[in-house]
This record gives sequence, C-alpha cells and structure tokens, in this order.
Amino acid sequence: MGRTKTIVASKGFRANASPSKSKKNVPQPLPTPALVNKAQSLMGEMNYELARRFIQRILEIEPNHVEAREMLGIIEIEEGNVDDARTLFTSLVPPSQTAPSPPSYSAYLYLAQLTDSDPRHALSQYQAAVDLLLLLIKGKERIEPSELDDADRNSDAALRRTVISALVAMVEIWMSSDLCYEPDAEQTCDALVTLAINSDPGNVEALECLGSVRMSQSRPDEARQALEKAWKVLKELEPDDPRIPPLPTRLSLTRRFLELSLFSQALSLIQSILASDDEEIDAWYLQGWCFFLMGEQVKETGENIARDCLEACRTFYRQGGHDDQELIDHVEVLIKSLETAGFRSSPDNGDEVVDSAEEDWEDDDETGPDVEMG
Repeated sequence: MGRTKTIVASKGFRANASPSKSKKNVPQPLPTPALVNKAQSLMGEMNYELARRFIQRILEIEPNHVEAREMLGIIEIEEGNVDDARTLFTSLVPPSQTAPSPPSYSAYLYLAQLTDSDPRHALSQYQAAVDLLLLLIKGKERIEPSELDDADRNSDAALRRTVISALVAMVEIWMSSDLCYEPDAEQTCDALVTLAINSDPGNVEALECLGSVRMSQSRPDEARQALEKAWKVLKELEPDDPRIPPLPTRLSLTRRFLELSLFSQALSLIQSILASDDEEIDAWYLQGWCFFLMGEQVKETGENIARDCLEACRTFYRQGGHDDQELIDHVEVLIKSLETAGFRSSPDNGDEVVDSAEEDWEDDDETGPDVEMG
C-alpha cells in the first residue's frame, strides 16, 4: 500500500481549461491510501472521532476494505463498544462472506482478546492466528536471504514477535482459568512455551513466560536461569527498540524477579518503566513492595522509601484510571504495617532516598540473604 498524496482529478477536467473555469482551487478527494494514513495518524493521536470519519469515507469508496474495518473495530474497543467491535472482527474471518482470503490474523487476535467467558473459544481464536502467522513466516523462509531487504527482515521479526505474544497469551489462559485443572494442562503449557522459545530464543516475552511456567512447576533454578537471560537481553536494548516487550510483560517480569529475590534487577526494570511514565501505578506499587521486602538489608532506608513509593501509588490510584482493588488493598496493608513500625514518608528527598537505597542494595546484592515474598 503506497503513501502517495497525489490529488485525483475530478471527472471532466480538461487539461487546457483556463484557470477561471478549471475550479483548480476546489479540494479534490484523497485516494484511499492517503485516507488510511490519515486515519492511522489520528488514531495514534487518540482522536477517534475524526479518525472514524476518515474510515467511514474509506468504506464508502471500498465497503470491504480490510484495514479500514479493522481500524473501525479498534476504535469501537477504545470507545467501549465491545459488541460492535466483536461484530466487525467476526466479519473479517470465516464463515463470514465478507472475510478476506486469507483471513486477517489480527482479527483472530482481537476476537480472542474479546472472549472472556469461554477460554477454549479464546484459545481457538489464538490458534487460528498463530497458524496464519506461521504460514506467513514459512513463506518468507523460502526466500533466499540475499533477496531479503531490511523491510522484509523487520517484517519477519515483527511476525515472530506477534506469534510469541499469541502463544504467551495461550499459556496464560491455561494457567489462569479452570483449564489449569485439566490433565494435559502442564504438558500443553510446556509445548506452547517451547514453540515460543524456538520462534526466537532471545525474545524477552517468551523467556518471561518460560520463567513463569517453571515457577508454577516449583522449578525455581530453571526459572531463575530463564529470567536472568531475559534481563540480560532487555537491559541492552535501546528505549525505542521494537524488541522491548509491552508494559504488562515488563511488570510481570518484575514480579518474577521479586518472587526470586532478584531485587537489583527488579529495581532497575522498575526505574526504566517509571522513566517513561512516572504515574504508572503498578510500577510504584512494585517498587514499594520491593523495598519493603528488602527491609533492613538497605540499612533501614528500604522501609522509608517503601512508604514513599506506596504513598505515590495510592495517590495515583485515587486520581482514577486504575481499578485493581486487590493491588490497592495490599498497598494499604503495607502502609499500615510500615506506619505501625514507625516509618514515615520522606519529606522532600524521595528521589535521593531511592538512589541511596539502590546503591546500598547493589553493594550487598551478591551476599545478602534472600527474602521470600509473603
């Protein structure tokens, strides 16, 4: 799909017409690719109302335009119209008569995420997406490496990341739903995470998933090995590197670090998250929880900064935009515990306390005793 912005001449325009009769100042309709680009740009700016108008214009020109229908479905999700979104994405996959051939793998991914009550149905949607993605990857593998340009290589890497994200989502469904009681649950999770690792052995999301599975299997040494490999990869990536996993994966990785008392890695990862969004509630919570666990190992600074972080978490929670009641309940319990022990929030030097506490912990990280999560 091109990105041309050539203006299409209106019907009946005569090249030799005089300026006064040519209506050259009348805006001409944009071609479909330009309308798509504009809609995408507006969605990136979260201007969904105006983006919807451009998408509707595309669909007036091409009623079955796949990308426009997908974008409209995304807008419906963003605006909370889940049923409308589901209807749109369902129209993009068989047996719908308006489904493209081959069908859209991204439509299957969205349908999987919109399926809450039936885990097996969600799994089937993810599997359909994975099957389509693997076919695309195999098609690229048949091309001689010398014939691939940078765009082809980037496309292949992006497809592999999408496959891994889908496989990880399938593992999470098996582990977090009633399916975890099925006799083949563990074997299935092992197979899925193995496929994810084989797709890209250095993918952080796949390694975090492997660590999580190994933790659930009470195999902490193998979990630690996978998570430390994930951290080795992640800490070398630039902030804009497409290989950086999404925020939920980085938060999950932080939790795994805390479970294994890998406090230095947890703090470093949390700081990178807060550097990009200093109002991220989960990050403040995990930082407070981390310092709480570290306790006296950082010369009592840990409890003070834990209180600061947890207070920040509570403040941002009260401002709205977060509905994790279990998280805020735990925050209140931790704050009450610290208050009972006599620890108060720092007056004005919270950042200095964080830096000092991190330096103290890094000095003791190799020799300090492990602290188990409660």
